[in-house]
Amino acid sequence: MAMDPATISAISALAGSFIGALASVTTSWFTHHSQSRSERFKQEAARREQLFGALVDQASQAYADGVVCVDERPLRDRCRLVPKHSPASGRLPIVPKI
Repeated sequence: MAMDPATISAISALAGSFIGALASVTTSWFTHHSQSRSERFKQEAARREQLFGALVDQASQAYADGVVCVDERPLRDRCRLVPKHSPASGRLPIVPKI
């Protein structure tokens, strides 16, 4: 069975257009995916930086309180760190309980 050269040419053009469109959509998806992943990493780094800053503040405050405090109770009874929220909630999970 022989095909008309015009039919072969038309099918080839349609197939090429389809492959080109598919490549374009795939490239757009990969670009969007990598950009959103990069943005999530930046947000996570900022959250961890904020959490670390709060931890350093609380630790230095607890140390200063321990240096000047004359209380005879153990430190764990005076200033105990307890979780306030789950770490997955994105809030600062450590608060001093005095």
